[in-house]
Amino acid sequence: MPSWGSGSMKIRAVVFDMDGVLIQRNLDYIRIRSEVFKELVKAGIPREVLEDEPTASMMIQKARSYLASIRGEMAAEEAVSRALKAVEEIEEEAVPSTRPTPGIREVLAELRKHGIRVIVLTNSGRDNSIKALARAGILELVDEVYTRDDVSEMKPSSKALLEVAEREGLKPEEMLMVGDSPVDVMAAMGAGTPVVGFAYTDRAKERLSRHGVKLIRTAGELLAEVKKMLNV
Repeated sequence: MPSWGSGSMKIRAVVFDMDGVLIQRNLDYIRIRSEVFKELVKAGIPREVLEDEPTASMMIQKARSYLASIRGEMAAEEAVSRALKAVEEIEEEAVPSTRPTPGIREVLAELRKHGIRVIVLTNSGRDNSIKALARAGILELVDEVYTRDDVSEMKPSSKALLEVAEREGLKPEEMLMVGDSPVDVMAAMGAGTPVVGFAYTDRAKERLSRHGVKLIRTAGELLAEVKKMLNV
């Protein structure tokens, strides 16, 4: 897989995770995981199938596969849809608290100035993602937004990034993934896409440090790396 900063790498698009990278907001991940767990158990999935999954997206991925194998695709999608309905309510509650990550506007503007596409790939739902980006004042600096409603599988599945690459007419290695969690790293590595960890918070730094990726702590550092990549 091409690595960040390798001389042979020609980046035509930067794919940003949304929460924790482009925006900061009061999104209760513990509550999201709890609600998803509760809804999936109600759908008949044994607790032990779900308990070891650290994130809601991983839990949903496991649940979809489990239910599809015993009840069929339709039953699996119905159960996942009910779980995501609860998530949507929590995401909507968080929209008013949304603010841009300090300095991120300058990063996006620099990329666009040099013809690099700015893409968002988030496990959040489409409606509330658009609202959050608009609330943060950065929606106009984004070329395309892909959410869990737009891809067949959420991160950490590599399918999410591969589908983005296909729709954008790009090779996976022509994109750079910027994310703040292991699910971003796993998706990028599976797709063959270079990845950099954005460790704006100590929690993100702790989660990313075990995955052997380059860590950047601030948008200012990211801007410096972008300029280096663009030779400006």
